[in-house]
Amino acid sequence: MSSEEVSFERWVDATFARSGADAPDEVLLRPDTALEHVTRLFSTAGATLRRFDDAQVNRGLWELVGASGDLHPMLESELPWPDRARAIESISGVFETLFASRCTPHLSHTFQTVADQPDDLGALNSVCYMWWDIFPTWGRPDDPGCGERDAALLDVMARGLALDSLACRESALHGLGHWHLHYPAETERIIDRFLASEREPAAGPGGPEIDPRLEAYARAARTGCIQ
Repeated sequence: MSSEEVSFERWVDATFARSGADAPDEVLLRPDTALEHVTRLFSTAGATLRRFDDAQVNRGLWELVGASGDLHPMLESELPWPDRARAIESISGVFETLFASRCTPHLSHTFQTVADQPDDLGALNSVCYMWWDIFPTWGRPDDPGCGERDAALLDVMARGLALDSLACRESALHGLGHWHLHYPAETERIIDRFLASEREPAAGPGGPEIDPRLEAYARAARTGCIQ
């Protein structure tokens, strides 16, 4: 199938319907089509992926984010920045409409081995936790053309810290911990703001309360001391 013929629906099926003999073949997308499809998927992740079970979504997102190459058009400069900016912003939709509702309230960094994982750990928790680890970039401060892009990605991580989801907040801190290598001042500022907000009375009734283990993880991420 040529890239011009790949509809959004066909691409979603090829990415997530991976089990059974009737699983669709992989498809190749033109960069502009990949950007369009990824933006639409991420923006509507909760609704679009509702028909797939957690194992299928987990497997599909691991492939999409880490190996498929379909995210590269949003990161490189060949396509117009406004379109790429919308794609980056759409990542928040994955956390807000998918992970926040379908991940279980566990902290993945506390499990040293598979044997440590509780029986009720959600199948989506692993890709949520590892999202920014397998993401195609941890920032390029030495490239002037990546300034806006990297700032937009850091903003997505900062937004993840505001979600009332233990898994999403841990994921954001995991990402910020890795990005500390290239953006120490920016990541420290984001994490300091997060920790300060948790000490404010406004974060009390009705707001997410910080788990002591998450607070410790945040302080480790602030210095880049995470795996």
